[in-house]
Amino acid sequence: GLSIRADRIAEFRARMNERALAIFAEGPKPAEVEASLAVDLRDIDDEGLTWLRRFEPFGPRNEAPLFYAEDVEIRGEPRLVGDKHLKFAVRAGNGNVLNAIGFNLGHMMDRVDGRDRLARIVFHPEWNSFRGRRSIQLRVVALE
Repeated sequence: GLSIRADRIAEFRARMNERALAIFAEGPKPAEVEASLAVDLRDIDDEGLTWLRRFEPFGPRNEAPLFYAEDVEIRGEPRLVGDKHLKFAVRAGNGNVLNAIGFNLGHMMDRVDGRDRLARIVFHPEWNSFRGRRSIQLRVVALE
């Protein structure tokens, strides 16, 4: 929380804006993503995800592991969800199709749309429950 005397709000606002402008003067910096391990999408299954959940809860000081997969085949048509989230599907070498969602990655639609492959995706595998059906979903945090 934060407490400020009413007569100091204007000064606080001015100093905060000044500091924010100084921090962001260089423009936005690209996020750096460091994945833990390369995986073959064929190896992402119920058993592996159940095993991975033993390490939960994930959060500060116990970050969820990031995996990456290369030469990823896109299946179907990618689409925007809620104007800023990117939803698409990928196919593993064994023919299984996995849904993928990139929250706040809607601006990257042009990198996915019209392509049949991606060079690399970085993701957290997770369970997705929708209308009583549970499936594995890849929560994508970066793609190229």
